Amino acid sequence: MKLKEYDKLMIQLEENECLLADGFERALVGITQGSNPVAVYDINKMVGVLVEDEDMTPEDAMEHLDFNVIGAYVGEKTPMYIDLDFQRACAFSTEP
Repeated sequence: MKLKEYDKLMIQLEENECLLADGFERALVGITQGSNPVAVYDINKMVGVLVEDEDMTPEDAMEHLDFNVIGAYVGEKTPMYIDLDFQRACAFSTEP
């Protein structure tokens, strides 16, 4: 994301009083539309942040995110987390 686009996004997030996930600025990909806009993060980028910055394995990073970030509800402005890995998302949806 270019700096100018990022600045515009940050203004929108601030105007809508959106909550942000601390330390995951590089994984921020957008804002939802509608009556209750929230910040949107790419889970794969979040894993990358933890692998690079915290020396976690991808598996440990995903477990950390599931337990401490994605699973946390902090009110109606809780961020949304999306998985843009289509193959993995399809594998999860077809498991019995």
